[in-house]
Amino acid sequence: QRPTTVCAEQPIDVLTSFSLVNGPATIRIYRTTADRAADVNTLTNTVVSLTATTTFYVSMTNAAGCTRFDETTIDVTPLPNAGSNQTLVCSN
Repeated sequence: QRPTTVCAEQPIDVLTSFSLVNGPATIRIYRTTADRAADVNTLTNTVVSLTATTTFYVSMTNAAGCTRFDETTIDVTPLPNAGSNQTLVCSN
């Protein structure tokens, strides 16, 4: 897992926060450990826009059938309130 921080509502691909296995693999991402355990409710779109720090859970299965489980937390920095006549730029 790689540390990941984004600004609130900034789109991010959850896959970029994982150190993935070498070679072809089936990757499934979940929002809860219960979903991962039951293999339900996988993310169909890995690009998300978050408003709060969120942990995602992943299962990766390689061609030999070996499965690895991991998790990552994406830290979200709230947008500052600079007033209605200001332009905000959020950089990481």
